[in-house]
Amino acid sequence: NKKLGTLSSNGSPLLALMSLASQNTDVDAPDVKSMFQPVQAVVPSNLGDHYIGPSNQAYMSALLKLQGTVEQASSAPQLNDTVAAPTLSAAQDAKTTTGQMAQTFNPDKDSDAGVRVDAKTRQLLEDPITNVTALLKGLGPAELNAKGKALCVPWNAMMAKYPFNPASKTDATIAEVNAIFHKPDGALWAFYDANLQKYLVKQGSNYVAAPDAAVKLTEGFVRFFNRSAAFVDAMYQGNTPDPHINYTLKPLASEGIKAVKIELDGQQLTYAGGDAPAKALVWQGSGTHEVRTSAKLGDLELSWGSYDGLWAVYRFFARADKWEPAGGTASTLEWFVRIGSDVNTPITGTTPSIKVQLDMAGAPPVFQKGYLSQLTCVASVATQ
Repeated sequence: NKKLGTLSSNGSPLLALMSLASQNTDVDAPDVKSMFQPVQAVVPSNLGDHYIGPSNQAYMSALLKLQGTVEQASSAPQLNDTVAAPTLSAAQDAKTTTGQMAQTFNPDKDSDAGVRVDAKTRQLLEDPITNVTALLKGLGPAELNAKGKALCVPWNAMMAKYPFNPASKTDATIAEVNAIFHKPDGALWAFYDANLQKYLVKQGSNYVAAPDAAVKLTEGFVRFFNRSAAFVDAMYQGNTPDPHINYTLKPLASEGIKAVKIELDGQQLTYAGGDAPAKALVWQGSGTHEVRTSAKLGDLELSWGSYDGLWAVYRFFARADKWEPAGGTASTLEWFVRIGSDVNTPITGTTPSIKVQLDMAGAPPVFQKGYLSQLTCVASVATQ
């Protein structure tokens, strides 16, 4: 702001430079005088030490107006698009005025492109203007990135816990999950509503960067936001106050396995051979949380998994030895039956296993080990 004030004053060092060049090139040599006509058009040599005249009055007035809008913006408690708009408008007006002045310059056709007097003179006149616009446009990404960094503080604290970190012994609570993901008051959506609506728009089921936005979002952040939004859509379907997810489970025939019984959060699934139907199940934040299993291998009945706590179902599915795609959002899961430390049993001499088909009913595979780790927060929201 101080620099603009100096440059738009009657003692402008920019015009002083132009005046010095003008006086020293207004000579009898036609080639020299013609080459430096651009600086003479800005500050004629006959103005002497009084730099402002009819040839540059419009430019200086535009700079003065720009300086005023910058001063007004700098006094605002927070710089945002509304505050920056008058300054960007004044900068555009000043650049237009500079372009109109440059139309009177003799084209310097004989010099190298990098040292053309007409182009260099115009650049010197535009520099105070472009410096302001670059600063304002740079503040947009910088402000977004600072807010993105702040968003990642509570986010990363949650991500350090199970099930987002599969190795953690500490479970994330429903309150922590809601504080980040619940729509519309969770941190993710508060951040979107306050900062991203103009830059990130929904097309179908995905969010895409707005093509004509003044701020360009990073590809990494857009991917992160879409993964998070898909998780929210799955976990809060129907705008429920707490997370839940619907899925179906279908027992599959497996050699040596006569019967299977699985209790998932109070919901029971049994299998005694043949082609069993799929059963609709739900995991939810409230209610019973435990998993109990049993299987009949020949005449031997054994348990192949027992889990407690809020994320018991997640732990159960995460311990599957194999996940294989089964079309759409379905997967075939397989648990190898272990007796003691030996996978092979003396009954068949092979590796018996319990198999089920899990269908997420269109939702992402949130039960798969490691999937939720992909929701790692991205603080770099916009490019500078």
